[in-house]
Amino acid sequence: MRTINWVFLMPLFFLARYGAAEPSEDLSQMPACATDCFHVAVSMSSCFVSDLECLCSDSDLQQMLDSCVAITCTVEESLVAKNISMTACEIPPRDVTGGYIALSNVLFAIAGALVIQRFAARLYLKAGLGLDDFFILLALFSWIPIMAMNNTRVSENGLGRDIWTLTPGQISQVLRDFFFSAVCYFVATPFLKLSILLFYRRVFPAPGMRKIIWSTVIFVAVVGVAFLFAIVFQCYPTSYFWTRWAGEHKGQCSNVDVIGVANAVINVVTSVWMLAIPSLQLHRLDLDLWRKLEVGAMFLVGIFSTVFSILRLTSIIKVEHSTNPSWDYVQLQENSVIEVATGIICACLPSTRLLLARFFPKIFPPWEENSVSEAEEMEKFTHRMSPRSRKQFDNVFTEISLDGEDDQARLVWIDSETRDALARLSKL
Repeated sequence: MRTINWVFLMPLFFLARYGAAEPSEDLSQMPACATDCFHVAVSMSSCFVSDLECLCSDSDLQQMLDSCVAITCTVEESLVAKNISMTACEIPPRDVTGGYIALSNVLFAIAGALVIQRFAARLYLKAGLGLDDFFILLALFSWIPIMAMNNTRVSENGLGRDIWTLTPGQISQVLRDFFFSAVCYFVATPFLKLSILLFYRRVFPAPGMRKIIWSTVIFVAVVGVAFLFAIVFQCYPTSYFWTRWAGEHKGQCSNVDVIGVANAVINVVTSVWMLAIPSLQLHRLDLDLWRKLEVGAMFLVGIFSTVFSILRLTSIIKVEHSTNPSWDYVQLQENSVIEVATGIICACLPSTRLLLARFFPKIFPPWEENSVSEAEEMEKFTHRMSPRSRKQFDNVFTEISLDGEDDQARLVWIDSETRDALARLSKL
């Protein structure tokens, strides 16, 4: 990266504002390359040297300065010139650091509280811990380094502020923090997805669903490891990721943008697929309106997390060629925080309902109490079949029926599958 393309309004602004007899202290800090560019550009502009408002808003002057500075100035020199010119034009500095830190702290606190509640519910109700609980804990722990950085040095280093207001050391530190935040994200998301998938395995143990779930588990694990290695070793040396911005260090990087976009696309696709897996099963359960609202609320949180996966993808595309990373990366960080936090919240909602059902059984009764009668479920199930499928279905249960009562065999199978799913949702 050689230059950063911005408007550069040069020392003559200060002459116009303060007068030639009283040069500003900032004037002496203006890089010579920027001063030379300004002299060339202003001579070709329609603005008078004394007309500060015209100089600050002249887009043609901006383009001429961009072209000149791109050839003659280093990145650091262009940043210094940008900062001085912004001050001359009385454009106030921007800072959204506080909002980002507050958002991440609130969401992390809610997610952490629900994970604690999840383990408390398991222990209190003696439901036993599973691999899904272990992975949700790992997902939460993976986010702790980001929270530590947010509350100790993000504000000091300048994330959420314009890059031209930062020192070279601050710029490198912002990019370094972003690198480690990306690593934490690439660790947390596979753990979160594995937790949800392993929970599905406990709820839907049917052989067909097991194959689907285990195939997805393997895919998420393999892709997660592959992208983690890709993001960690994208640059050689690793430090080149946060030092290359100045164009003064040696190193090489793979196509970072491709890695980020590919990961985001796969993340969105797997999120949608993981929403579809339980939908294929739960649509058959005949729940009353209240239970449908409960299940819908859980899915709504999952959809909300998926939406922010998509927004994160759009943020990555937006900042692919950012010249103001300390400002532009905030939106990407916010979308990442919301995606992971809402994912953890969604994964913990079933255990929250379980605890509520224990203390408020009239408001949150066990779901299996609402299962329909065997005859009603059988009628609904077979009604959706074509005549050919119904005949094949009858043949299968003729073979597995030990007592020759085919209809009873069908009813027992259908009802047991429905009640098993409902019971697991109420007890896991």
